[in-house]
Amino acid sequence: MLFATPVLALTDHHNVAFPDDAILFREYLNLAERGDAQSQFNVGGRLSRGEGVGRDIAGAVYWYRRAAVQGFVPAQTMLGIYFSGYQDPP
Repeated sequence: MLFATPVLALTDHHNVAFPDDAILFREYLNLAERGDAQSQFNVGGRLSRGEGVGRDIAGAVYWYRRAAVQGFVPAQTMLGIYFSGYQDPP
């Protein structure tokens, strides 16, 4: 029998549910500091929106850049949007 609800692997740190945004931010930051591009992008997004931490646009750009230089396309896209002046950071 197949279930319609997807089951998330506990080892996939990008899909783990945390009850607190600050805890999730710290988990992403820990992985980001070790070079994980997806986590660097997530830290940038959370900093730009102030989720789990105070809003910090300069910090968001820093982490987006770290992910972008690794070839992480979503981070490259966000930097392009910011620097084009098309949109204020979220």
